[in-house]
Amino acid sequence: MVAFTQIVAVALFFLVGADALCDIVSEDVECMVGEMIEKDLRIPAHVSTTCMKCMCIQYKRSTAVQCCSIALKPTGYDELRCEMVLDTEKCIYTVRKIDRPNERCRFSGFIME
Repeated sequence: MVAFTQIVAVALFFLVGADALCDIVSEDVECMVGEMIEKDLRIPAHVSTTCMKCMCIQYKRSTAVQCCSIALKPTGYDELRCEMVLDTEKCIYTVRKIDRPNERCRFSGFIME
């Protein structure tokens, strides 16, 4: 199920393009539009690329690096008793009880934001 979820997340990343889950992190950089960019000098040091996909895009009249989150966020859980925690290896949030972190909470679905 996790592998399927990750595939869906990556597919959604390419479908959504630029929206609320994406940010322009560098402008006026040398890159080819469509090129996937790993952590390098074109991405500022303060920008975390954990669970992000970055690519070169046409922006205004130049090229820029846009990074988008690929982490699916749970929805429909008890926010008073539970908290989301990002698993940086799988790039998915889990929901656990605040007072008993070893116990998971139920949730109704995932969103990308």
